[in-house]
Amino acid sequence: MAVYAIDEKTGESSPIQHIESRGVHPRTFRIDPSGQMLVAEHNLPVTVRDGDQLKVVAAGLSVFRIGDDGKLEFIRKYDVDVGNSSMFWMGMVEL
Repeated sequence: MAVYAIDEKTGESSPIQHIESRGVHPRTFRIDPSGQMLVAEHNLPVTVRDGDQLKVVAAGLSVFRIGDDGKLEFIRKYDVDVGNSSMFWMGMVEL
């Protein structure tokens, strides 16, 4: 995933961080209403090669803290068993 800073005067963006999402194909993401947390949704499990073996990277939700500088800090990934389906959408609600 890529994080960009926006120059307030020119509107120009510049990359400030690239961070691994800990899954394959992060289809959607949401930022919580406080602006302090981002959750990325990985819609389906994917089989990948790991050396001479194959392993499954599970579908799931990756949680990141958003720092004061806008950069992301990985917190944890919640694997989700989607069976033969996929997660189509992920959102957040404000309590």
